Amino acid sequence: MMKNIPFIAAAAAFFSLTPAVAMAQSTVSGTVTVQKGTGPLLTCTATIGLNGSSPSTSTQVTSMSLTGGTLGLCATVQFPNVPHSITQGGGAFQVNDVFADTTITAGDCRGNLTGTISGGVITINDILEEVDAGTGDCTIDGSVS
Repeated sequence: MMKNIPFIAAAAAFFSLTPAVAMAQSTVSGTVTVQKGTGPLLTCTATIGLNGSSPSTSTQVTSMSLTGGTLGLCATVQFPNVPHSITQGGGAFQVNDVFADTTITAGDCRGNLTGTISGGVITINDILEEVDAGTGDCTIDGSVS
């Protein structure tokens, strides 16, 4: 046991000098319009956390939030179930199984959020289907980079 102490000390010193390798993460943001059924049309700032160094290298959305809008109403739309896997290829970009909790209007929305990706810009013009019949789908339109 005593013979291993210098080896353990040397290994500890080596690893303390070696920089930690962390997965690069990034955040993209931009302006989107959102609407639930016939509710108010909101112009929001969308901020999306990604697990890769860019949208094209990411495999998961780690956070999603909306801010701004009239009276700050964008923040009432929440995306509680993260992370979400990303499927992409051939210019398509899809965030899988997104749940939108729309607290100011009746019902919520759920589905795959599909758009395109080009040069680091993700463009969305899609509909998440209503969870509760008769409450209206959620439309999302805009881009983040």
